[in-house]
Amino acid sequence: YISAAAIGLIYAALGKKDEAFRWLELAYDDHDAVLTTIAFYPGSQPLRNYPRFIDLVERVGLDPAKAIPASTYHH
Repeated sequence: YISAAAIGLIYAALGKKDEAFRWLELAYDDHDAVLTTIAFYPGSQPLRNYPRFIDLVERVGLDPAKAIPASTYHH
């Protein structure tokens, strides 16, 4: 088993943001536990300024202002 969130992070690292978000949404729908720490993964850095990512972080129950490193979070 490979987590859909992990696949999403791989696509993010490759610069394929739309594909990354597609996989992250699948992970959300599947209640993927990896999403509870998604904001902390270095692989999520390319996505952190996108409203879609901030929305996802909020939906998994995290406060983006606390979960996303201040140097990358601009809300």
